[in-house]
Amino acid sequence: MKFLNVLMIFDRWENGGALRGFRETINWITNETNPVEAEDVHSIDLWVHQGYNVGIFYWDQYSDEDKVEEAERKIYNATEGSKMRWKRQNFDGSVIYIQNPSHLCASDTLVTEYLSHFGNTNALVHVVGHSLGTQMVLELSRKLLDISIPHAYPTRITLLDPFFSKGKKSYSPFQGNTIPHRVAETLSLVTEGRPLVPIETYITSLCGSGVLGAYCPELKLKTVYHKVDMMQFPWHNVAHRHICAVHVYFCSMNLNHSSDTRNPKFFNPHVEDAELRKWMPRKATKSERRNRKNLPIEVIVDQPADSS
Repeated sequence: MKFLNVLMIFDRWENGGALRGFRETINWITNETNPVEAEDVHSIDLWVHQGYNVGIFYWDQYSDEDKVEEAERKIYNATEGSKMRWKRQNFDGSVIYIQNPSHLCASDTLVTEYLSHFGNTNALVHVVGHSLGTQMVLELSRKLLDISIPHAYPTRITLLDPFFSKGKKSYSPFQGNTIPHRVAETLSLVTEGRPLVPIETYITSLCGSGVLGAYCPELKLKTVYHKVDMMQFPWHNVAHRHICAVHVYFCSMNLNHSSDTRNPKFFNPHVEDAELRKWMPRKATKSERRNRKNLPIEVIVDQPADSS
């Protein structure tokens, strides 16, 4: 039986999306009206031609908030702040908020929809999150660990320029902890509960590196970590480097690389899951800790793990 390859995309904070009549896509066709330093590419088609079905989980009307912290809160909590209101554009162009009476937060809604599509299947699901959407991907991966009914757990997790807001959060489930603290917990749970699932992180801008948000050191310790050299844009062009991470990642599938060639400074969607798994950080053995007294943390990173 041939298993079904499925690519799921979870995107970012969409402040002002409803007012602009905008909905995120990874098929960027913009050069006719707004020339950029790249060709127009139907990047979804590049994956379809590789045998993937492609789906996007749209939570943009929930994440359309003036403050990123409020959009972020909706990922975890449905009862505080503005609760689960969503933004709609009317026929006359005006924009209004509509309150959803549901007590499901965005990540719980995602889990429900995921199970409705991938319950009791053998689909090979590759989940990709960008910016704030990386938290959606991580919460999905965490909550699926507690699901007892048959389902297709993600076979690969990709985090594109992740963003976490700063500061401690008072709402449930944080009770005074930070977003990076939750992310660190999640990474530990997923890597221990599903050790064969490779997790890859790609940093493209000051957002992902933690300069413009909170920093999560566990990304380096629990994922295959890449600092991407996006030569098209200087480091200070944060907006382009952050937003274009999605498009460049998906277009990278078309690069002429061997399936076992990983570039630590660029995107690697072409690398097979089994090969990527070899680069997942592993805990240091007792002999390694004894022989490397100056090892600051008990983990070996940026070298392929022993596959034997």
